[in-house]
Amino acid sequence: MHSLSFKLLCLTGVAFVFFLLYTFTAAGTIQGLDSGEYVTVAVSGGIAHPPGYPLYTLVCRAAQKLIPFGNPVYRGSLVSALAGACTLFLISLTAVVISGSIIHGIVCASLVGFTPLFWTYSTIPEVFTGATFVFSAVVAGSIRIIVDDRLKPSWFILLGCAFALGIAHHHTIILSAPIIFFAFLHLFRVHGLSKKTLQNTALFCIFSLLGFVPYLILIGRSGSWTWGTINSLHDLADHFLRKEYGTFSLSKGKLSAGITENVRMFFSVFVRQFSIPIVLAFLASVVFFKSLPRRVFQIQISLLSTFIFAGPLFAVAMKVKPVGFTRFIVERFYLAPFVIASIAISTSMYFAAQHFFNRQLKTILLLALAAIGCSNGIGQVRSSHWTLLQDYVKNCFAVIPHRSIVMLSSDSEFGGFLYMQEVQKLRTDVTVISPPLLRKTWYCRLLQKKHPDLELNAEQFKIQPDETNIALVNALNPSWPLFLTPSFENNKGIRLYFKKILPFKAVLLKIAQYDTGKIDLPSLEKELLHSFKQCTINSFPRSEKEAESRVEYDVYLNYGRTLHFLGDLYEENGALQDSRRCKTYALKMAEPWLKQ
Repeated sequence: MHSLSFKLLCLTGVAFVFFLLYTFTAAGTIQGLDSGEYVTVAVSGGIAHPPGYPLYTLVCRAAQKLIPFGNPVYRGSLVSALAGACTLFLISLTAVVISGSIIHGIVCASLVGFTPLFWTYSTIPEVFTGATFVFSAVVAGSIRIIVDDRLKPSWFILLGCAFALGIAHHHTIILSAPIIFFAFLHLFRVHGLSKKTLQNTALFCIFSLLGFVPYLILIGRSGSWTWGTINSLHDLADHFLRKEYGTFSLSKGKLSAGITENVRMFFSVFVRQFSIPIVLAFLASVVFFKSLPRRVFQIQISLLSTFIFAGPLFAVAMKVKPVGFTRFIVERFYLAPFVIASIAISTSMYFAAQHFFNRQLKTILLLALAAIGCSNGIGQVRSSHWTLLQDYVKNCFAVIPHRSIVMLSSDSEFGGFLYMQEVQKLRTDVTVISPPLLRKTWYCRLLQKKHPDLELNAEQFKIQPDETNIALVNALNPSWPLFLTPSFENNKGIRLYFKKILPFKAVLLKIAQYDTGKIDLPSLEKELLHSFKQCTINSFPRSEKEAESRVEYDVYLNYGRTLHFLGDLYEENGALQDSRRCKTYALKMAEPWLKQ
């Protein structure tokens, strides 16, 4: 038997190797979704969208100050890389606590560490790898309690501290509730309703409440970008509870509408991340659950319960249809259940191999399964990230005139434009607006603070749909050219409202007064072709499949949306052959145009 120090040294070495891998492939340019906002807040000292993520903001801000190399995005990516490596250390340590085997720990870390989803979020500035780290800390603490009957008060203090970190970081820590329940169930079985039980429960609750303390730093906080105005505890409570913004408010449809799609997508991604051989091996080992040692069986039941709660049930509760770009919004929440799955899968396979094979064959089998996981991940992860979003923002800024207004329609666009303006100080004369936020008084005030001569009245926007608010901004500011990004091409309401939209400079849609019957569409197509050739695109996906795997997929689609709209204009004029040609190009995105 190896000593505890030797085991810790081996597991630390494994985590360090993953940290080096993640560091080598960390993003150095802004990526999609919310990463632009997080880096901007870390640099400027503002407030991120609800619930504010105070712990993540503090850590990223410290990284910006302390790391002497790299740009702000790369420093934020290093925070995710460290969180990812620490997550793997914790789950491998958990595996060793369960079985006592270093091989078990290495297999556990390899199963999830090489999955494309975990690798991606360990190499970009996002909160979800950090959320997975604190989730893993809670899981490790709970299992430590379950495997031992001594039930020291210090274990419950550490479990409470881990849960507090989760509260201060991300609401998804609540998904660890089932395994915490099993930890306290074990406490009750051993000691009953005794003084020790009440004492340990009180310690956990008291230290868990410390997780609310970091939120106090958000009161009165200011910066170049602050989501909302937090001047009181009431404002802070509203921000923490996500009353203005949240995953559960992304879809207003009935719960039953997305159940099938969400469950199917969850298990589809699960199989794709872990590979079919590993999933089949796990299903085969489940048959031998009853032959597991009693304590290991209890652990597996607690892990599977947490997996179901944090995975399929939570996916259904979000009510967000996992299609198109919203698929990336949903997928981020799969990291926590996938970490649980890696512990459960490796544990089942370890004890099944121990039951049927001798020590040498067991080690070879487990390492072979870990190798399958490695090959599954390495084959899908590139050594660099796209510059697609950064290129897109620069291309947009390159063609719009001084003192213009740009309307955005996706999180990726918003984060990209925000970072390039507030951190890189590029084209600060341009007003970039997210139409849904126009209904917020604080947002209109923030825009007017940056551009005092801009006419915005939040009261007028509060009850209006996005298309009406866009028209209102245009009417209130006639001297400011107004542009829409191509994402609006998919919005039927806006397309019906704005029947006079002209594709402009390939990457923007400009509102203009014109009669479509009098537009010289061949000349417009020629202008678009010329504009595409002027675009600076340093990285472009080699195929649609590759594009679909990245969080910048929505930005990639923008290049084709302009072409698709041009096809609609041809169709309105009866030029069906020209319409089909443009729409064919649109399906293949901008690649055929760029090669001409």
